[in-house]
Amino acid sequence: MHSQNKQNKQNFKSIVPGAGIAVKVLPTKTYPKGDINYALKSFKREVKESGKMEDLKNRKEFKSKGQKRKEEVDRAKYYQWLDDQNQ
Repeated sequence: MHSQNKQNKQNFKSIVPGAGIAVKVLPTKTYPKGDINYALKSFKREVKESGKMEDLKNRKEFKSKGQKRKEEVDRAKYYQWLDDQNQ
């Protein structure tokens, strides 16, 4: 339990205020110059939670309004089908 609180404090300290997505490399006892692996792990988590990569992948090519609407309807039909299967 104690290590969990310590990890949360370290994660909180690694966040850069005012920046969109950024983390700091923090020095630790094991890594006096900073633990780059922990910083990369935190950065990847921040990017995933923010949804930036998914947004970039979706904007890779132009999609018309009709195409977006069709994908939305297809997705709704699929979820409805899944819901019907579970009942």
